[in-house]
Amino acid sequence: MKKVLFGFGLIVSCITFGQKVKIKKDIVYVDGQEWLLAEEDTFDYSIFDKNKNEIIFFKYMKQNIGDNMLFNRSGKPNYYLVKFIGTDKSIEIRQFPEDILKIIYKSNVINSDFTLNQDKLNVLVEKYGNDFSKDTGSTNTIIIQDSTPKNGVNISIGR
Repeated sequence: MKKVLFGFGLIVSCITFGQKVKIKKDIVYVDGQEWLLAEEDTFDYSIFDKNKNEIIFFKYMKQNIGDNMLFNRSGKPNYYLVKFIGTDKSIEIRQFPEDILKIIYKSNVINSDFTLNQDKLNVLVEKYGNDFSKDTGSTNTIIIQDSTPKNGVNISIGR
């Protein structure tokens, strides 16, 4: 019985305290309250403050044209490059836009006056980083040439 009550309490607390982030009609809502403005262009998003100043840009980075949203056959993941406008900071994250905004909201990166909190932004960048664009495959070609002479006769016919 204690386990059932504990499980029920855990589920209720997750539902109660978890933020719900939605993008609807170019408005970003957190728990039903307007937070930011959004503009979608295919899979890319521009995020604006209430004065329509762009503060964040999501660029969808698709590795293979024929693949679906987050998975592909090449082994390289599709992801969003999230650029914080006015800084040289960016992160690469493999989530949907609503989930990315939820992470940004929970990280308190955006202050109440819609400026970026540099300290919290640095923590976010350190936490998520830019791992997907790093080239994991080796581009070096190694040619091994055996220069030891072989016994026998080497005959070349023709040119």
